[in-house]
Amino acid sequence: MAPAVDAGVKLARAPTMSLEPRTVRRHLTLENEGFAVQHTVFCSAERGSVDVRECRTCARAHRVSRGAVLCVPPGRGSSGMEAPAGSAAAPCTTFLRADLTGPMLDDVVRDARRPLPVVDRHGGFVGFVSGAGAPLALSQRMAGARTARDVAKGGFLRLVETAPVGFALRMMARAGARSLALVDESGAARGVLWDVDALHAVARVLP
Repeated sequence: MAPAVDAGVKLARAPTMSLEPRTVRRHLTLENEGFAVQHTVFCSAERGSVDVRECRTCARAHRVSRGAVLCVPPGRGSSGMEAPAGSAAAPCTTFLRADLTGPMLDDVVRDARRPLPVVDRHGGFVGFVSGAGAPLALSQRMAGARTARDVAKGGFLRLVETAPVGFALRMMARAGARSLALVDESGAARGVLWDVDALHAVARVLP
C-alpha cells in the first residue's frame, strides 16, 4: 500500500491528477453463528482486492465514500478484454460457509436466484450452491447432517482476480457457466464475476 498522506495534501493534489472511481464491493458471509460483512475494492496498485479501510490512509485515495473510492491510478491501466477480472466483479456477493447447515442453509438454497459461492473457514473457494439443489438439501437434512459443502458443485469454476476479462469469458464459454469465483494468489475467494458484468466491462471501451 502506498504511504499515508495528510488529507489536505490529497485535496491540493487532486486537481492536477487523473482520478478514477473504484467500486466498493460488499461481501456477506453466512455462518451458523450469524454473518460477517466485509467491504473491499479492487486496487490496481496492489494488483488485487483490499479492505476499503486501507484506502482511508492511502496516498492515492482522494475520496472514500460508501459506494466508491476515488483514487489516482498507478498508471495507464488495462481495459476491455484486457482489464483484470477483479475490476468487473459483482458489487454485492453472498458467501456461504462450507459448514453452514440447518434451516438457514435450507432457506438460502431455496430462495437463491443465482448460484452462491461456498468458502471454507480460511476463505478458500469450495464451489457454488444453486437453488436447484433445494429439494436435495432438504431431503438429505431429514436423513442426517447436510452442509453447504455437501451440495456445492463447480469447484473448478475459479480464476485469479488479476486474470484478463477476456480469458474469464472464454473460460465461462468452455464450461457453459455464467459465473466464476475470483480468488487471490492464495486461493481465498475475493468475489464473483458474472458474464453480464464482464460484457459490460468490454462494452465500455467500444466505440
